[in-house]
Amino acid sequence: MERPISTSVYVTAPERAAFEAYAQQFLLDPAGLLALLFAREMRVGRLRELIEKDVVPSGSRKPKITARLQASDHIQVRALAQEHNKSLSEAGAVLVRAELNEKWLHQALTTRFESRSDE
Repeated sequence: MERPISTSVYVTAPERAAFEAYAQQFLLDPAGLLALLFAREMRVGRLRELIEKDVVPSGSRKPKITARLQASDHIQVRALAQEHNKSLSEAGAVLVRAELNEKWLHQALTTRFESRSDE
């Protein structure tokens, strides 16, 4: 069995706080939500598009969010980041900012719930 690898993403303090609050809405911790976003990216492949739209905020990037990924997933995500000339941390930060703006998880869960309640 593969051992999980810690995968850290450095963000600004306001991004960290907003991401933590957002994750808590779904009873997730930031690490779990970050792992989910990495898994989603491996399936949908939007990183190039997200990088093009990304606005990197100014400020210190000392706060971090650390997800634990299986070694094979860590390797795949790191390769994906390198393909787009980003570090794994930079690519992860792009995913964090995109989720804070787009709220994909919220929309996915709301849409799923609403479609079930209409039946």
